[in-house]
Amino acid sequence: MTITRRVEDLGSDLQLQLKKKASQFVMFSIAADESTDVSDVAQLLVFIRGVTPMFEITEELAAMKSMHGTTTGEDLFREVSEVINDLALDWSKLVGVTTDGAKSMVGRHNGLVARVSQKVIESNGSRPLGLHCIIHQQNLCGKQLNLEHVMKVVVHSVNFIRSHALNHRTFRKLLDEMESEHEDVIYHSEVCWLSRGRVLKHFFELRHEINIFMTGKSKQLPELGDPSWLWDLAIICDLTEYLNELNVKLQGKNKLICHVYADISAFKTKLQLFIEQAEQEILVHFPTCAALRQEQSSPFPRRKMIQLLKLLNESFEERFEDFHSLKNEICLFENPFSVKVSTAPSDLQLELIELQCQTSLQDNFREMLLPEFYAELPLQDFPNLQKHSLKMVTTFASTYVCEQTFLVMKRAKTGSRSRITDDHLHSVLRINVTNL
Repeated sequence: MTITRRVEDLGSDLQLQLKKKASQFVMFSIAADESTDVSDVAQLLVFIRGVTPMFEITEELAAMKSMHGTTTGEDLFREVSEVINDLALDWSKLVGVTTDGAKSMVGRHNGLVARVSQKVIESNGSRPLGLHCIIHQQNLCGKQLNLEHVMKVVVHSVNFIRSHALNHRTFRKLLDEMESEHEDVIYHSEVCWLSRGRVLKHFFELRHEINIFMTGKSKQLPELGDPSWLWDLAIICDLTEYLNELNVKLQGKNKLICHVYADISAFKTKLQLFIEQAEQEILVHFPTCAALRQEQSSPFPRRKMIQLLKLLNESFEERFEDFHSLKNEICLFENPFSVKVSTAPSDLQLELIELQCQTSLQDNFREMLLPEFYAELPLQDFPNLQKHSLKMVTTFASTYVCEQTFLVMKRAKTGSRSRITDDHLHSVLRINVTNL
């Protein structure tokens, strides 16, 4: 009971600290995501990122709301409204809502984003940015590759080896005897997005050992002797590796929207390069395909590679439409000195001219972090630029903080600790993820 009271006191104190800081916010955004815990209770996490006039950024768990009934858009909006009202925040200062893209979140009329936008407008604020988590969208783009005939064989083989203790021991002994660079194969999980790339990479590099083992168990894999299937495996292996690399870059707390958008833009440019090189059968950036070409007498499937790359490129264009529509605003925030004044919004044009003509400010821009630079700008000279930068600094690009907190929730509320109350779980999560 002593520990329980201590956790309650810590949670209450953090809530009071956040409420005190929230009173100083000139703008704020929210990131919301919902998941079900081990007791089948829907837990809605609402994170807040607020900024003061001096560009002091606060990113905290605003609240966890336990939903024991339905989770419609109206239900979610009611809970989010309660969170914002409990912190005594002004709805007109809300500038962004980032969600996981579920129908209850982004429904056109009754989704959370639509209802929040309506409330902000009714409170004399400007329509907030409604963004679909950039990491979720990147993962959905990766699923467009649709090479399930490859994954089916890989998953079946890995499960046969790993799900039986004797098979697993025998396979590891075989790898040891053959002095393989890997000691084992790893499981694939649809929930863990990054696992697919590692599983495919291990399977490709261990394909000869796996073939020997499966043949010895009378579970022949004819696909491992099919050049067409092997090329599909190599292609998806290389493409998934790049998608995983991008996914890791997009993760992390306190990420500014300009940084994650730059990562997406860089990946799209890489895809254009890959398409050009695939047409010439240059595989310098596809090590798995290059390794297979040295072993295989069958020609490299150039058309299939180009088709998959173009499909991925089109998916990135379509999926990130909400971010692409903000490109000019993001570029203006990221580097106001490189923006062509005539293309900027009319209320910023004169301020941009003043800014770009001051050499001392350009020196400060090179030496400072973006929030620090905008905090140093004289408010009386650049009021509109500061307002624009405050909005960009505040916006969540992803729901990464929610996903990380769900991992904490799964560790805190397990099958053997399923009776922990919603209030105590809330306090435990708040203490785990706070920066205060």
